[in-house]
Amino acid sequence: MKFLRISSILIFAVFILNLLAVPTKADSITAKFLDIPYSPKADDFGYAGSAPFSIEFIGGESAKATSCFNLTSQLARDFSVKWTIGSKSLSQSLDLSGGYVHTIGITKTGIQCAYLFQGGGLFDVNSLREPLYKFSETESQVVLTLTLSRGNSEITSANGVLQNPYYSPPAPEIIGLNRGDVVNGFVQFNLKNADGSKGSISPPSIKLCEVNSNTYCGLGWGKIQSDGSVILITDSNDAGKLASLNITYSNQNSAGYRVNSTVSVLIKIGEASQSIPWDYVKQFKDVFEIDPKLECANRATGGKLLACSIRPIVKSKGSSEDNSILKTTMSFDSFTQLDTKIWQKSKIITSNTSETTNFSVLVPSGKWNRFQFKIDNGYLPQTEYSDIKSYGSLPSGPEIKLEFPNFVLWNQPFQISATSTKGSLSSCTFSMGGNRLGKANAIGGSANISVTAVWNGSPGSTTTLQYTASCTVSGKSVTGYGFVKGFR
Repeated sequence: MKFLRISSILIFAVFILNLLAVPTKADSITAKFLDIPYSPKADDFGYAGSAPFSIEFIGGESAKATSCFNLTSQLARDFSVKWTIGSKSLSQSLDLSGGYVHTIGITKTGIQCAYLFQGGGLFDVNSLREPLYKFSETESQVVLTLTLSRGNSEITSANGVLQNPYYSPPAPEIIGLNRGDVVNGFVQFNLKNADGSKGSISPPSIKLCEVNSNTYCGLGWGKIQSDGSVILITDSNDAGKLASLNITYSNQNSAGYRVNSTVSVLIKIGEASQSIPWDYVKQFKDVFEIDPKLECANRATGGKLLACSIRPIVKSKGSSEDNSILKTTMSFDSFTQLDTKIWQKSKIITSNTSETTNFSVLVPSGKWNRFQFKIDNGYLPQTEYSDIKSYGSLPSGPEIKLEFPNFVLWNQPFQISATSTKGSLSSCTFSMGGNRLGKANAIGGSANISVTAVWNGSPGSTTTLQYTASCTVSGKSVTGYGFVKGFR
């Protein structure tokens, strides 16, 4: 009996040892970090977390996992990652909601996943807890170590960098325009990036604002040139004012966040003593418009010269200004048209803003009913009707007139008559509201049809009925419209 008891104990002990020797699912999964930091694409994550990183899980549950969310939130809830910078550490569970997890890809032996850190604590000074690391304004990243654990067992670790989400690359330095400089109409200057190169990091927002005010920034306008320089044009009506030139860049930093950086300089707006090159002015078609102030003699006679003048002004779009806000020289192409023929280019007219330039146009000889003359600068929009002069008029074509009784009654027949003011009327097709009523041939210059009208409405109600007649006059199609009041 004693021997049997000892044998039973030995068998049980061997069973326990064998059980401990069999790898559990917790021990069968391995992993490795892929990217610290991971570079997410636009649709990778559903929420705006921080510090993305990626992991490849190998074996165990990961060999059957179809998504990283399922793996880390349902099958393996005891995963955690520890962030270590210097002597400080911060741990985070990988039991995340779906918006912070992204499945990168499926491998033969596992799955690749990307994660975002949710909430504060890493570097957010507004967090309730002390941040793991506090970046300085000029610091873009710091070296760190990530350690992946399952329960109390460390699986893998790797070094990488933690990027500052608030880091803003320095704005380029303004070269050639200094504090207190006077800008007389326009100025061209350069930008120098932090690495010493010229040009801008990205297309910036350029505003010339009242000093100590961001509410009014219409004192001037700027454009980046192809060589990276900047053209600044000032409003001559603001001469004598101090202004702040603010150049703001919107860039995506290394952490993937959109940040702004601004460089400013205080200048003084001077008198528009310089003529701004037209090649600069014409770039501002979204800002400026031209009123050519074209004037011509009241009568144009064939074979003779038509006297004209222009006094062009450049103003802000939609403005009622009657004086040019800048000084430049521009050229206009002029065109003439006889009747409805195509426009013919006539001559080039060059003029300074706010100065009167006289010129003449030769009016063609021959038979024509209408002569028109217009000018076009080719770049900036021109105020409506300011650039065309018209003499004479085109001969009017035939018109279809419809005649009705003084009024019509509901469901009672009445007659519609169609006549033409010119030409020979052949026939008309009558309709109402898109419904064809019938066709009538013209007899004695008139096409007549008898119709009946019904409409929705209670007894005693009235309505207005509209009819259309599509007619043939001297071989051409002409349409007429008419109205009659109906009573029920």
